[in-house]
Amino acid sequence: MNLVTPNLENANGAKVVVNSLYDCQDPGFLAQDLLLVELPGKTYIDVSWSPEHDPAGGYVISVFRGHDQIAELEAKSAYDAILIVERWAVEFSQPVASIPSPAIRVGD
Repeated sequence: MNLVTPNLENANGAKVVVNSLYDCQDPGFLAQDLLLVELPGKTYIDVSWSPEHDPAGGYVISVFRGHDQIAELEAKSAYDAILIVERWAVEFSQPVASIPSPAIRVGD
C-alpha cells in the first residue's frame, strides 16, 4: 500500500493540506477527505471516495472556490485521481486573465 502524493511544482502557491490517499482497495481506506490541496484565491481541490467504504465506488475530485463547487470529475484509480489533481492545480492556480482594454488615443 503506497501513499500517493501529487507533484505540485508547476502549480504556483499550491500545497497539500491533508493526504491520506493510498493506492489500495481496502474499504477502511476508502473514505471522504482523502486529499486536500490548497490553491491561491481560497480555492481547494478535494479528493474523496464515494460511496464511502464501498469498493464498487470511485474517487471524486472536486474544486471549490470559497463555498462554491466549480468543477468535479470521477476517477477509478488513485493514480488517475492524482493526474486530475495535478492538472487542475496548475489550471486553477493561475490568476484570472483580464481582458485588455483597447488603446485610447487622445487628440485624434
